[in-house]
Amino acid sequence: MKNFFKTVVFFTIIVFFPSCDKDFSEIGSSVIGESHFDLDSDTGSTVVAYTESTMAVQSNGFPVNALGIYNNPAFGITKGHFVSQLQLANANPTFSTILPNDGLPEIILDSVRLYIPYFARKINTNDEGESTYELDSIYGGTSKISLKVYENGYYLRNYDPNSEVAFSTQKYYTNQKNMISNVKIGNPLNNSENTAQNDMFFFDKKELIDLVEPEDSEDEEAEPTITRRAPGILMHLDKDFFFNKILSPSARVNLISNNVFIDYFRGLYFESQEVAGENGSLSMIDFSKGVITLSYQEVGLVDHDDDATTPQIVGRVPKTLDINIRGNSISLIEQTRTPAYESALNNPNTVQGDPLLWVKGNQGSLAVIKLFGRNDDDSDNGFTEELNAIKNNNWLVNDANLVFHINRDVLINSREPFRVFLYDIRNKRPLADFSADGTANASKPKFGKVVHGGIIERELSSGGRGVRYKVRITNHIRNIVRNDSTNVRLGLVVTEDFSSANLVAASLLSPSANQVKAVPAASVMSPLGTVLYGTHPSVPEDKKLKLNIYFTKPN
Repeated sequence: MKNFFKTVVFFTIIVFFPSCDKDFSEIGSSVIGESHFDLDSDTGSTVVAYTESTMAVQSNGFPVNALGIYNNPAFGITKGHFVSQLQLANANPTFSTILPNDGLPEIILDSVRLYIPYFARKINTNDEGESTYELDSIYGGTSKISLKVYENGYYLRNYDPNSEVAFSTQKYYTNQKNMISNVKIGNPLNNSENTAQNDMFFFDKKELIDLVEPEDSEDEEAEPTITRRAPGILMHLDKDFFFNKILSPSARVNLISNNVFIDYFRGLYFESQEVAGENGSLSMIDFSKGVITLSYQEVGLVDHDDDATTPQIVGRVPKTLDINIRGNSISLIEQTRTPAYESALNNPNTVQGDPLLWVKGNQGSLAVIKLFGRNDDDSDNGFTEELNAIKNNNWLVNDANLVFHINRDVLINSREPFRVFLYDIRNKRPLADFSADGTANASKPKFGKVVHGGIIERELSSGGRGVRYKVRITNHIRNIVRNDSTNVRLGLVVTEDFSSANLVAASLLSPSANQVKAVPAASVMSPLGTVLYGTHPSVPEDKKLKLNIYFTKPN
């Protein structure tokens, strides 16, 4: 422990030089002024941290999914594919009764268009109504990929027929790409001559504009109707396929309900592949906002009379039918690792900790953290001599945090995660500090839970590169000391979305070597990674991961 002089200096610093941790003085205000306590700190509590691979992770039903190719110099190449069921926006659509037409089509399908909006923010609208946008969650800019959309041939079940538990939800995993790809049906449906919709696809930030010419107007100066949409995937799909699959007389019986439709049309499969000479790009997408719109005309005919030789067309009625990209879905990930990343995953030091912690989302890795020198087994609830000293001497914990320093030499030219997240590995849930933190930011949801922290801290002098992540775990440590909570191992993962809805546990297909069985779903949704200094003796003291505890103790 620090001597009295260091304690006084520390107290003076926090009083006269407030840092970004503005809530510290409030944390200790009820005890600092008491004459029966001394303020002290410990920045050397034992911590061991090492990298653990997640391998394949449960990835069905996510609200956000990766699509495309991301080349990360530190970690390697990530490919994101996606498969989803489809649902009719309005089941059992009505079609007009058409009389026999002597071979003429009763329905003319004009177009089939797929639209899925990106995460985009409008930054300006000019006097003519044209808007410019800024895209979020795009990695790789406008570099090209080959994007193909197929009819899915694999039925995505609701329940697991092999589970011993009745009505157990079916789990699907990131590594099941071949299971889907091997049964895809037919040729790509996005077969437009415009290669920006398939072979040379890129995530375009331009506003989408539809011009609809006026129909049967006697006004020669009538202007077309302009419809503007936010940037997104917009592609034409094969008309012949959708006429036969949806609008033909024999197909309509399958539109009576979505239960029947899902079994009949098993969805779409989006597959990403490289383009020669391009690094690739990847986007996080909310596919549930996507819609396939069939624009068609119903043609009304009458039987010819004795004097007529052909049936008479009496009217064309324009209609649309919408199909939503909703239902069961899987995020499918392929990962090609760099040699350095592969080596880190294969050789974790579970005794002293690793020199570097390689933390990556998707089908990636986490850092396992053991506090106070706990063992990997749970026979002693993780209590050690160091921890018992705090508990038995009635020291009052005012503040505790973990500071993770970023190794910027390894992360050159790599996109850094906005946030990291700590969770309880054994119980597969957030820490008490996450639940207790009620801070929120309505305009910037990602900046919620700022007291608990985990947000990247950047250095302006180096072009805004990340320096560290700091996570406050005061309540977690208090629960261990005061309430005999188990000193569980903690898992550190990357995330972009900190909402509790996205922190539910996603199961690993196979438990890791050290019995990690699940990670937060939010980490599986993120393609990014970071490299942090660990706890191995070779790490410089000013970079080493440490548990910092500030406490008061009775005289």
